[in-house]
Amino acid sequence: MLKNEITEIDIDDIFLRNMTATVAQGGTGQNTLTVNAVLVGNGTDAIKMISLDDGGVVIGDGANGLDSLLGTGVLYAAVSGAPQFGVAPISVGGTGADNAATARSNLDVYSKTESDAAVSNATTV
Repeated sequence: MLKNEITEIDIDDIFLRNMTATVAQGGTGQNTLTVNAVLVGNGTDAIKMISLDDGGVVIGDGANGLDSLLGTGVLYAAVSGAPQFGVAPISVGGTGADNAATARSNLDVYSKTESDAAVSNATTV
């Protein structure tokens, strides 16, 4: 019951400072949020927070949710839904190598210097 001189109530003071607003109440269901985390809906439950490693990328799908992936090299997926970092194999459009000489060998390609040397060493009949 309000006193005669009170014409309004500050809802923030009553609810949001003294409790966590649930999802049903229009809140997150969390008391605090992790800095730089990705917030992910969780149905009627409190939101999930996915922490990202510095320089990480967000990966995920509808069945398993989201995660953070961190690594070096090319980001590729040899199998659908399974991204990874590393040297991209030929099967996904890479060279399968981490240096030029091995890449040329894997792809059966020769440099101009190698081609010129093979031509100059060739014997004619």
